[in-house]
Amino acid sequence: MMSESLRRQNASMAAFLHARAVASTHRRIVADIVLGVTVVILALSLRPPAWVFIAGIGACFASYGLWAIAERTLSIDRKVALGTRKRSALVALRGLMTVVGVIALMILVAAVVAGGLGTWIS
Repeated sequence: MMSESLRRQNASMAAFLHARAVASTHRRIVADIVLGVTVVILALSLRPPAWVFIAGIGACFASYGLWAIAERTLSIDRKVALGTRKRSALVALRGLMTVVGVIALMILVAAVVAGGLGTWIS
């Protein structure tokens, strides 16, 4: 269940994603990762119509899942001390997955725009 603070209209995207990561079960997060990676692999290998769009969706799911694992573990770290190396690795993973997720979202938006424009611009 989402916290009360996120029901406000002005809650940031970062706060929303953090609350979602902490509230989600491990099974749900692992399913996001597995489903996302599977979709990316299938889209890249089979190249169906709109494969860039499909791969972008899969990459968004996979990067969110990996980011959520790092975020959950780092939020637990406030209660249970992790080693400095583990904490640094999780911070790096979280940052990397943020970048990957943003790039995947940009690819997804570009694919939608390209599909919408179609052959109008030639």
